[in-house]
Amino acid sequence: MGFLYLPFVYTFHTRLLSLSAKIAWVTTYVIPVLITCFYFNFDFFLSFLLISSIYSAYEIGYIFNDCELIKKEENPTVRLNEEELSYYEGKKKSNFSF
Repeated sequence: MGFLYLPFVYTFHTRLLSLSAKIAWVTTYVIPVLITCFYFNFDFFLSFLLISSIYSAYEIGYIFNDCELIKKEENPTVRLNEEELSYYEGKKKSNFSF
């Protein structure tokens, strides 16, 4: 269940399921951020680090929404299967700590 720990993987596992969605994500998020970073003369490593840290915050919200808030909704959008939700419940603290 490495998708809970690695940057970008959770988004690709639960949100960006089609090729067109992946292409749209790259063109609307990654490319503009890289252009901005290069404009301000950030090196590639720093640019990747910035993108990873910002997107990790998004993914924490996605994980919380997909695993915690669905418990309180009447008609939740279930993005993870039972095995994945069970794994999350067992390792909840380590998931968010990591």
